Amino acid sequence: MERFQCGKFHMQHLFFGWDSLKARLEFKGVVAVTMDLTKLDINQCPDKAYVPNAFKGTNKCDKKSSYCVPILGRGYETGGYKCECKQGYEYPFEDQITYYDGQLVEGEFINLVDNNKTRFHTYQCRIAAGSTTYVNFMTLFVMTCLSLLQI
Repeated sequence: MERFQCGKFHMQHLFFGWDSLKARLEFKGVVAVTMDLTKLDINQCPDKAYVPNAFKGTNKCDKKSSYCVPILGRGYETGGYKCECKQGYEYPFEDQITYYDGQLVEGEFINLVDNNKTRFHTYQCRIAAGSTTYVNFMTLFVMTCLSLLQI
């Protein structure tokens, strides 16, 4: 089997072509490309529609409370991301980290699919304390009227 280096073109080694009468395409051979997949990163986070990525949007982050951030250097494995809490939500544990690791989330998702005991549903950010202001407009109206009557 012959091997060629990238960047070098060998005119005498074409792998497909027309027959001499140019009537049909003939099969001339096979090209195999080998590469170390462990050095490629999978990006499972969402991206723009025109970005070619077969894995985009396949992360298991809770879409309501968190968003996906890719972690480079994890290789050709799922879980190369972290789930960070959206604004208005917070990481519920007192840890050194403030996100859910994608490898843990992926592992618990596999347990969920296999009907094993799982903590998948605990990998969600909780609503942050004081992140929303709840106003009952009827109470506000009554309090405003009472304050105006006392003047």
